Amino acid sequence: MALCRRIFLSLILVVLMTVSASASPLVLFDEGHGQMFSRERAGELDLSRLSALFEEAGARVVTGRIALIDPLLQKVDALVISGPFASYSQSEIEVIHRFLNRGGRLAVMLHIGPPAARLLNSLGMAVSNGVVREREGVLAENPLDFVVPRLTPHPLTEGLADFSIYGSW
Repeated sequence: MALCRRIFLSLILVVLMTVSASASPLVLFDEGHGQMFSRERAGELDLSRLSALFEEAGARVVTGRIALIDPLLQKVDALVISGPFASYSQSEIEVIHRFLNRGGRLAVMLHIGPPAARLLNSLGMAVSNGVVREREGVLAENPLDFVVPRLTPHPLTEGLADFSIYGSW
């Protein structure tokens, strides 16, 4: 499972660190939507290790605890949304779309789906309230944990034959 986490964090890092050729990209961790897991704490589900990966790669990392507005995202290269428990307002969703249209990068990680559902739906992604139970590639006879062996060619999957998922919605 530790290897799976490292691969997952590495994939997120690759996506977010391709933000621009400029020095010291700025990564904003949103913690203004009831997030239980913080980049400033070191618990198992907290984000301090992910934050440290960005910093080791030369990024500046900050935390936002207010509503997402244009001035907040103006100089940000990448936005990390992890485990919101409060929904994003329509105006925040519009701000995120403008951010993406300017070339900003976005990583969304869910703890529960509904608070991020409107945002993700606006980006063409569906959110489910149920867990994924796989029938193929099951790990340790638990259908919630499985191997994903068929990967679409993409810079994120280059060099990967497969990856494992442990509990997915």
